[in-house]
Amino acid sequence: IRGDDPHFNARPGPVPWRAVLANRGILTLSLLMVCGAFFTYLFYSWFPKYLRAAHNLSNSESGWLASLALAGSAIGVFSGGFIADRITHRSSNPVRARRCLGACCFLTAAGMMYIGARTDTAVQLAACFALATLAMHITLPNWWSVALPQCGRHVATLFGLMNGLGVECAGAAFAAERVVVPVRAAMGRRGCWVDAHAADRVDRESGGLGCGADLDDRLDGLRRRGR
Repeated sequence: IRGDDPHFNARPGPVPWRAVLANRGILTLSLLMVCGAFFTYLFYSWFPKYLRAAHNLSNSESGWLASLALAGSAIGVFSGGFIADRITHRSSNPVRARRCLGACCFLTAAGMMYIGARTDTAVQLAACFALATLAMHITLPNWWSVALPQCGRHVATLFGLMNGLGVECAGAAFAAERVVVPVRAAMGRRGCWVDAHAADRVDRESGGLGCGADLDDRLDGLRRRGR
């Protein structure tokens, strides 16, 4: 696109890693990506299992409600793009505007997660979580807007670094869950994470067919055997 620009340098040179690792902006943006990735991957991995275990839903029902929660993220990213564009072109202080947007969206997401965890039905829970993912993902296009000037000439490399950190750390967190949850279960501490882990075991042992009353019976059996 910029090949005919005489000032464009297609070879930006080596990445100054020492300066990158000492840059507070890059470190903060990376931490935001790690937290955001963990939040998002929660709905890929744990949420459908929890719906089957705690609300006795079938695979199809839990899939639809999990999709509802993920639909919030798609709407959030789409609408966040318009908000980011408006901030860039119309705000007299874009930095302050993005800070206020991030604070409001993250507080809203946390509030909806808190409310959702205290609802009585699976539909109410999924609706609250959908609003939480919507609020959180509104910030994503603004994250890109902030990251671009921080990355300078090494946009592709540092984008890959920050996104990669988010994905790897989220994956490590879910790997740790497979260690922590059985320990909690062995200590007699029940809860949604323990039930979801047990539901995952039922799915793997039954070839993904454990649902409904059968799932509930299998979960009870696992609990009685201390598994």
